[in-house]
Parts: sequence; structure tokens; C-alpha cells
Amino acid sequence: SKKTKRDIFLNEKKQIIIWPKGKQAVFNLQFDDFSTKGCLGGDKYEYGGTLDSKINNLFEKLLNKYPYLKVTLFTVPNPKFKFEGRFNESWSENEFKITESKFINWVNWVNSLGSQVEISNHGLYHWQNETPYFLQNREFEFKSKLSSINTLKKSIKLFSDVGFNTVGFKPSGWGVGFNKNFSLIYALRELNHFNYVCLSTPLSGLNWDKKRVSNVYPQKYKTLLNIPQNINILDSLNETYSKIDKLIDYGGVITLQLHYNDENNWLPDGIGVNTFGKIEKILEYLEKNYKNKIWFAKLDEISNFYN
Repeated sequence: SKKTKRDIFLNEKKQIIIWPKGKQAVFNLQFDDFSTKGCLGGDKYEYGGTLDSKINNLFEKLLNKYPYLKVTLFTVPNPKFKFEGRFNESWSENEFKITESKFINWVNWVNSLGSQVEISNHGLYHWQNETPYFLQNREFEFKSKLSSINTLKKSIKLFSDVGFNTVGFKPSGWGVGFNKNFSLIYALRELNHFNYVCLSTPLSGLNWDKKRVSNVYPQKYKTLLNIPQNINILDSLNETYSKIDKLIDYGGVITLQLHYNDENNWLPDGIGVNTFGKIEKILEYLEKNYKNKIWFAKLDEISNFYN
């Protein structure tokens, strides 16, 4: 049943993992859709592109208040997606491209965030035009292997051109290519660039129709190291605490996911007063109940441990 499928511990067997410094489990905070896109550049919604925006200020406040916290930002280097107007519309090729000179200060700001933050690859555009009007935000869902490889190469180059070394990847909208016989998976294998991938939640990505990979532990899938996303900020606090207790008992990874957008706009799991408060409560819960038992890590640090 759907309810059973939602159980992230379905068919999970406990593993004995000695995490760095003898920690019992791992915690990672991650945001999707971080980019240069913002109101300053003409978009209706903010994704981090306006330096003094409310969400950027809240994010910096979070980092400063919890200096031990580690964050992975899944970043789009040339965002073209729109959520207003006609559904198949997109921004122009260069409007929010990360290498444009107008974003030099933005790149410098990202670098200033320091070692708490990792920039990870979230595709090129977060938009596809192979099937207009249908799953427009799932960039890799309908691409061939060759097209996926070319898109990934363009994305990697844009990041490299501004000095960002992205060693991890998550496809937008969890589009892993069901409609193209998993061509994205074979593209990632052939490209052989990323140290890790994030291709699953309990009900999305690789686990959409059946369980293919663990929701608790990093696991190799078709030679790719997959790190699961298992907790969403929209879960109730009691539900989140219960999952955390069991994830720690299993000695697994706790990956808390949000979107880098204003929670008061179209994404309720964006950055705002409500989500900031929930993150604080989750961190306070860990401090109170699991002091010195949690390894706070970026996903690249987790992949380095596994590789």
C-alpha cells in the first residue's frame, strides 16, 4: 500500500557503520534550486540571486547560529524555469547564467559562506523542452543518454568557469529517466564525473514505483554511490523526531531537505520563519537527545568516507 511504501525503513536491514570520530549517525541539511535567479534579475520569485534578500539573510543567520551545521546546496548554473505565464515559457539562455559578469558579486558571496557549505550539481536549466507542457521542470526525464551527457557537461563547465568544483548531482524534480529507460543513469555512469548522486526519496526517483535503493544508507546503484533524501521539512515535528530516532538507531544518514525559495510564495518548504523555526527545533532535539553522537557533514564528506 502507499502507506507502507512511505515507511522509509521498509525492508531495511541494520548495518554496522563506524562513522568518523566514532559518531553514531550523520546529519546533512540540503536545499534544492539554489541559483542566481531572483527578483533583482526580474524573476517573480527569489532563489538566492538577490544578495540582500530575506531568504539569503535567513540562510546566513542559520549558518552563523549553528557553526557546526553542514549544508549542501543543489545549484542550477543557468536556470531557465518559469512558474508564471504560459507553462512552456522559459528565461533566455543568458538571463541567469552563472558566468555572466553581473553575477561576480554573487559568486564571491557564495565563496564567502566557507566550509560549512557545499555547491552540488542540480542540472543545467531545471527545465526541458522535449515534452512541452508536461513535467517541464524534470530536466532529464525525457533525454537520451547522449543528450543527458551533453547537458551535464555544459553544467559542469559553467560551475568550473566560476571556480565551483561540483562532485555531487541530483536531478531536478527527481526525474531519473523512467520515460527514457533510465538513460540518465547510464549517462552518469559513462560520464563518471560525480563522487555521489542523490536519486531517491521513499517515494520519488529510483523508488517511485518500487524500492530500488536504501532510504537509510548510502548505497551503490549501477556503480553510482546514491545518498538518499529521507526527511522533508514539511513533515510534522513529531514525525520527524520519530524518524530521527530510528535513523540514529540504524546508524544511518539523516538528510533534511528544503527548497531555496521563500516559503510564503509557491513553495511551502522554502526558507522562512516557519521552516527556520523547525530547523532550530530539530537541531535542539539532536543536541538534547544525541549530544556528541551526530556527525554533521556535507554530502561530499559522506561520499569521501564511502569512497
